[in-house]
Amino acid sequence: MNNEENQESVWAKAIPFKEQVAIFKRLMKFVKKFKFEMIIALVGAFIVSIINILLPRGLQYFLDVFLLHQSATVQVILFAGFLYALGSILKAVI
Repeated sequence: MNNEENQESVWAKAIPFKEQVAIFKRLMKFVKKFKFEMIIALVGAFIVSIINILLPRGLQYFLDVFLLHQSATVQVILFAGFLYALGSILKAVI
């Protein structure tokens, strides 16, 4: 036997699609009990994904519109910082 074959992880092997579907169906039997929690988790994951997309876009807008044209006042800078902090806190809470 080759030494590399001995060292190969069980997790490195691919699982066929048909078997993945069978495993998923079996898991869904256990998830039925927790349908409400699962829906909340999926909605939360979706909201966090949206926040992850919007935070850099908001920062990009702030940099392009205000800082590039040197029209940023202290109030605008604090507002942008507040929005970014609020987004980060929302991500942590969700």
